[in-house]
Amino acid sequence: MRSSPVAACSRLFVSCIPGPALEKAMCKRMAAMEKSFRTFIFNAFVIYFVVLYFGVHGKTINSYAGPWNVVVEKMYDCGAKHNWSVSMRFSHYNPARHSELQHARGWFNATTPMTDDTWMHVALDAWSNNMWKENAFVFKFSNHGCSVAWKYVPDVLQHFFPGARHTSPCIPVGLYETDAPVRWSVPSIPVMVYGQYRYRMSSGYLQQPAEAIICIEGRVIPKTY
Repeated sequence: MRSSPVAACSRLFVSCIPGPALEKAMCKRMAAMEKSFRTFIFNAFVIYFVVLYFGVHGKTINSYAGPWNVVVEKMYDCGAKHNWSVSMRFSHYNPARHSELQHARGWFNATTPMTDDTWMHVALDAWSNNMWKENAFVFKFSNHGCSVAWKYVPDVLQHFFPGARHTSPCIPVGLYETDAPVRWSVPSIPVMVYGQYRYRMSSGYLQQPAEAIICIEGRVIPKTY
């Protein structure tokens, strides 16, 4: 069986050094170098095949966008004081139980109704470099607030506003309480860029100032349920 190049070099180098003590020390050093060399070659091949595999089978790695779920961390009134107010808490997301829905507990106080004469503005701020980059995505609806809500967030609408109507007003004046799991879904937007976001929703009647400005902070993650 042929010896490795490192072993051959070690024998050649040791033969030129007189004395058993130096020869023994040099043999140990060269043996350690040979072991390190073999480890390096093995690791290099492992890294090469991992990169090759994921380069060819890229679908095994989550891309930056795709089907999505939302993990909500907090919801609150933002901006100046308005007619609507909210107090809501959410359970923590557990990656080990990714199919479980988040639990929401709290209330909305709607002191004015939402109708199809209600305008809605939605802005998504993206978290980047330790700060919010405002207006990463912006959606503006000059009216038809009820129709927009039923089209984009029907599950959310029914969860937070039990008894919401398909006729105007879809959300009558009232105090709405919830203490149950919530399914965050937007059927009309099946693909989203993953990341940390702040959702700012403002709404008002006709051309009047905003009656409600609600902020939601959370993460958009690959779809798990």
